[in-house]
Amino acid sequence: MTRPHGMVANKFPRLTRFRWLDGALDVLARHGSAPLSIRRLASELRVTKGSFYWHFEDLADFQLALVEHWHDTHTLQVARAVDEVPGGPTEQLKQLMKIVILDGHARYDSVVTALAIQNPDLTPKIQATHEFRMSYVRNLLSALGYRGKELSVRTRSFVAYMMSEAQLNSGRTDKYRIAQIPAMIAFLTEKS
Repeated sequence: MTRPHGMVANKFPRLTRFRWLDGALDVLARHGSAPLSIRRLASELRVTKGSFYWHFEDLADFQLALVEHWHDTHTLQVARAVDEVPGGPTEQLKQLMKIVILDGHARYDSVVTALAIQNPDLTPKIQATHEFRMSYVRNLLSALGYRGKELSVRTRSFVAYMMSEAQLNSGRTDKYRIAQIPAMIAFLTEKS
């Protein structure tokens, strides 16, 4: 592309707010959350700090937006996709596992949760995400007839497994990870 005389290509691309948040999650997944700084993020994303301030007031505003983005993208969108799955709660639980595994939705959970150490104001939002996940799975398991303590234990086991599955199976292929779903579903849903 030819540019008018005297104009040079912008060395730093512009990022939308969404791309900042998505890119930051990837940076956090690769490098961890401490210490999260604007300079480090801008450097990793190959943009200027000015780009950051175009979209966010400060680091606290960014962290809150990041937690909300994580909730929307890696919890609510997953739930909406699973809601569309026909075949009842067992099939929905299988698809929930498959979506989380294949799309890598849980890979950000530990680093986003760790952000609350830097910014305790994030704790209620992070807890709300965990509670939403628990409630969502609890409703599916309840539809299978579980109640009381058994429902609670199965719900917590399912959510804990999904949040840690990628770490437990680090280095394993997606094919292997997907092949584990029927056994895990059987373990979590079969009546004892």
